[in-house]
Amino acid sequence: TKLDISEATVSAFEQNSANCIPSEAFRNLKDLRTVKLPESITGIGRSAFNECHFLTSINLPSNLKFIEEYSFFLTGLTGNISLPATLESFATTAMNDNAITGFYIDSENPFMTTIDGVLYNKDLTKIIAFPREYPKTYYSLPSTICEIPIELLYNRGGYGETVTKYIDVFDASTCNRLFSLPGLFASLCRLNKVILPAILKSVSI
Repeated sequence: TKLDISEATVSAFEQNSANCIPSEAFRNLKDLRTVKLPESITGIGRSAFNECHFLTSINLPSNLKFIEEYSFFLTGLTGNISLPATLESFATTAMNDNAITGFYIDSENPFMTTIDGVLYNKDLTKIIAFPREYPKTYYSLPSTICEIPIELLYNRGGYGETVTKYIDVFDASTCNRLFSLPGLFASLCRLNKVILPAILKSVSI
């Protein structure tokens, strides 16, 4: 099924703002495969396309400012995802559990940046999103990182993937601000080696 609403206007109603795809608007549409959104869209609400398992193609409008939690959780999105330069907020769980190999965003974006397909905040102190199908077996944290969202490290309730799912070596040795790693070994993974920073005070297993 193809959904083309590129000429539509999304008006404000109840708690939903104008030009925003409402939360759970297209959730669990099993046959949905492609979506074409209006360029006027500025936000995609929580779980808007959650569990659209065969959704493999969607345009992210050039005016998009935010993508909320679980917007594209458990969809068929694959490969590299290009995020618009206007994006201000991207939830860590927005595209969890897809076959995504990398995230990329315009270098002029003032809020986020990417290195080797991993999405960080602009000052490289926090990982925002990590592609499940990260193509490398070695991952080295930037030395400036001081926060890793628990959603990336801990597979809660059996859903989603972790940052360590397909990585053989997790290297945090150069991090001089990373104080804890909650749930680093909480789910099964291929991790064979972890290099921790000397400053680390807490690791939960």
